[in-house]
Amino acid sequence: MNELIRIEENTLIVAEKAIEQIKDFERKRKLIDAKEKEFKEQLLKVMEENNIKTYESPDKSLQITYVPESLSTAFDSKAFRDYDIETYQKFIKDVNRKASVRLTIRGE
Repeated sequence: MNELIRIEENTLIVAEKAIEQIKDFERKRKLIDAKEKEFKEQLLKVMEENNIKTYESPDKSLQITYVPESLSTAFDSKAFRDYDIETYQKFIKDVNRKASVRLTIRGE
């Protein structure tokens, strides 16, 4: 593999440098997510106040579309399961999920 992630005696070894990189990625992701959220909130406010529905950058590389609040209908499968378990059982199916890695950073 490489020097940051390896297997020794059937045990995963992750170098301190890799651990710090993962933590740094997560900190940066959170900061970027917060900045994006703030930016979108500002855009929403300005677009609503000025009745602007779309914006396209001069080079056409970016389009911003105002999506108004709406009402949608959702199916409450938990309530249906509790209400009629036999019918619920007839309609459930197993779904394969792709393998993945979950990173949990504690103490930050």
